[in-house]
Amino acid sequence: MSVAQKLVRAALASAAATTFVAAAPVHAQSHAYAASTASTAAVAPPAATTPATRAHPVSPAVDDARRLYEEGRWREARQAFDRAVDAAKAEGEYGRDALEGLAIVRYMLDDVRGAARSFDELGERAAAYGDPDTELTAFFKSALLYQEAGDRVSAAARVPRIKTLLKSPVISDATRRMVQDRID
Repeated sequence: MSVAQKLVRAALASAAATTFVAAAPVHAQSHAYAASTASTAAVAPPAATTPATRAHPVSPAVDDARRLYEEGRWREARQAFDRAVDAAKAEGEYGRDALEGLAIVRYMLDDVRGAARSFDELGERAAAYGDPDTELTAFFKSALLYQEAGDRVSAAARVPRIKTLLKSPVISDATRRMVQDRID
């Protein structure tokens, strides 16, 4: 595994940890899980500015999928996130946490293209639900994953949208810096 792959894996794992820890009830967070989050915090977007810290409903299905993820039962977690995404779509809900969790678990299971597709879907849903920070980070992660998979055409196809979103006045400074620092 190349250094770049290790960094992407660490960044995605850190994003998962940041999202899962920020959204999970305090009593559900294990000490070991919090410690693993701290070791990769340098590559994670600041928790205070991620949409995961804003108040939005988290379904019991997502909580179950997170529990499976935390237990290292990634295949079962993927199935649980799949069900949570399907349920969110059926109910006309955003499904942000379910889609992000699905993307991360797919990546951890070495399904790089599947993870990229999940981040694409998250970006599209974020656009539809008026969440430009998530839209930007989702398409950025998707582009990175397509590049890792050797699909430069798909990676390049996301760049115009990423550049447009970087110019938006509603993108948080932290998100803008996180993306800008990685593409400069």
